Amino acid sequence: MEQYTQTLALLKANLKRDWFKIIGWLVVLAGVFVAVAAKFDSIYGTPKQIAAIGSTLRSKAMVALVGNVPSGHLTTALIFASEMAVFWGLFIIIFNYTLAVGASRGQEESGLTEMILGGHPVGRLAPILAAALELLIANVGFVLITGFGTLIADMPGSDVNGTWLAAVAIAAVGWAFGMISLIFSQLVADSHNVAMYNYAFLGIAYLIRMVTDVSNPKYTWISPLGWLEKTQIYRHNNWFPVLLLIALGVVAFLIAIILEAVQDL
Repeated sequence: MEQYTQTLALLKANLKRDWFKIIGWLVVLAGVFVAVAAKFDSIYGTPKQIAAIGSTLRSKAMVALVGNVPSGHLTTALIFASEMAVFWGLFIIIFNYTLAVGASRGQEESGLTEMILGGHPVGRLAPILAAALELLIANVGFVLITGFGTLIADMPGSDVNGTWLAAVAIAAVGWAFGMISLIFSQLVADSHNVAMYNYAFLGIAYLIRMVTDVSNPKYTWISPLGWLEKTQIYRHNNWFPVLLLIALGVVAFLIAIILEAVQDL
């Protein structure tokens, strides 16, 4: 456990450095999400409005863009989940990328990691664990704000289980991609290249989701981004994809830990 010495001290330092960035992102991401949920009933509250947007969302172009809309009777909450899940998944992934790069490769580039490791009794793996914990705290904040906020919005067709599933699933996909970003941070030399790898991976995941949604939705399971759709929020409220995202994040973090442990100082 000596390799993780002073992890909490580093986490505290990271949060002190990034608190403004985290609050800013959460205000925008969670605040807009809740605001849209609160207004959605006035936008798509009547059967005629729901039928019109439902037919639009089921076109191939919109399926490619936001994913498949559940078959059968649609409600305001179902329309909201169908439109928002993938888009907000992309935004929360970008948020996690920003934090992950800054707390890992960006910190090493600035010389802070070497200064800390060289001048204080800090464990070798403490910085990467502190980065992972920072991402976890930020995403839990997103879950709490969006979960309680969407409950208060009380959209027609919504339920408590689906509301919390939406918040947790979106945060989980962001956190999982953030953990994958920590892997790239151990593989390349600078934060610019880490960002390139991050967005290349995200682009591939989105492209796979887009193609499989249009051609054969059962293959959307290939893409981690497609797992958001498989939760079927407000229809079947399937928590299994969330478990897969958490498992993906844990595995990615373990790989990042192994890479950090074996690379040269």
